[in-house]
Amino acid sequence: MSNYEIYAGLLKSFDKFDKSNGIFKIEYIFHDGQDFLNKYNIEKIIGNESTFDKVKKLLHFISNNITHKGNYDNHVETTAIELFKYAFNNSENGIKK
Repeated sequence: MSNYEIYAGLLKSFDKFDKSNGIFKIEYIFHDGQDFLNKYNIEKIIGNESTFDKVKKLLHFISNNITHKGNYDNHVETTAIELFKYAFNNSENGIKK
């Protein structure tokens, strides 16, 4: 699977886009907050760079640690913490939304 396919799939998963001023913005409600960030060391992984670079690092981290399963049936609650509990570093439990 190419990076393009991974990024396109991730973008498709988000609900709202704002294309004002030629820049698009992804808005996603983050319910799991600091617990998720701490458990998976997200802040250390994404570093202190531009927002674009943080997003790229986060997408690479997800694609390297979550297996894509085309037959995933959305049975896990769709919050970051629950999806990671289910699929993080577990190739038997891949996901796709």
